[in-house]
Amino acid sequence: MHCLLALTAPRAIYISCADEDLWADPRGSYLALYNAVPVFKLLGEISDFPETMPPLNKQVICGNVGFHIRKGVHNMTMDDWKKYMDFASLTLNVKSK
Repeated sequence: MHCLLALTAPRAIYISCADEDLWADPRGSYLALYNAVPVFKLLGEISDFPETMPPLNKQVICGNVGFHIRKGVHNMTMDDWKKYMDFASLTLNVKSK
């Protein structure tokens, strides 16, 4: 999976998951993103990305790469959408009203 994620570089990519969504493999999703980071670094789009997965409900954004994990099951919440929009705002340089 990390090879697929690396193919998006240098464009922005954001991964999210829920701690109870075991079919989505939250830890594996994070590791795939983490292992795609060298390609983003090679293209100058990221400075540093933490090796360890962030705690629940904590968003990590480094350059054009972002991730968050939240409490719950497989679904989309308003908080997920807010985090997506925060990431889009940062990576697309969009100013909110």
